[in-house]
Amino acid sequence: MARMPAPHAPDTANAAPRLKGGLARQLGMAITSGTYRPGDALPNEIDLSQQLGVSRSALREALHTLSAKGLIEARPRAGTRVRDYRLWTLLDPDVLDWCVSGPAPAELMRALQDVRGLFEPAAAALAATHRKPADLTAMREALIAMERAGEDREARLAATRTFRAALLAATGNPVLESLAALAGLSDHTDAQPDYWPLFDAIAAGGPDAARDAVTALVRNTAD
Repeated sequence: MARMPAPHAPDTANAAPRLKGGLARQLGMAITSGTYRPGDALPNEIDLSQQLGVSRSALREALHTLSAKGLIEARPRAGTRVRDYRLWTLLDPDVLDWCVSGPAPAELMRALQDVRGLFEPAAAALAATHRKPADLTAMREALIAMERAGEDREARLAATRTFRAALLAATGNPVLESLAALAGLSDHTDAQPDYWPLFDAIAAGGPDAARDAVTALVRNTAD
């Protein structure tokens, strides 16, 4: 039977909400990464809460979250089972984050990479059209932070995420902003892409050049 490590005990007054959210993420990533596969039954509530070192009420809330996002389904006498990933709410920001962070099975990752190749060029073109001075400042500062990070992978990834968030914010489109996790597919490669040509195209207000620049980035990080 698959087992997962218990989350660290929280130590602040606001810990309970964070624990519940963290528990849903832990279970969600166990599903998206294949620890529990489609069709698998999760351990019963008592066993799973003991494995994770959490209360049954916290576990129920986390399972409710996963059910609402389509990852699991509870049936009488059949227990709680993992659903096929085609039934997951795949564009939900949390589910995207879990899939990218897992990472998800290769077939699903390829599908997500295809979607990334469709939306990122359009997002870059919109950013070039709608960007404001504050957006350019945020992107430039993130790029400088990437350079300063050097070989510090975590610092570089944090700066990369900041850059992507600033780029999507520059589109002025909240739906595109919600897809930030999907752009994080490149976080699982060792590539260190050069984002300056993309920034220069956006700063110059060139949607075609921005589209071409991000298409090259997506292609390079997908290889």
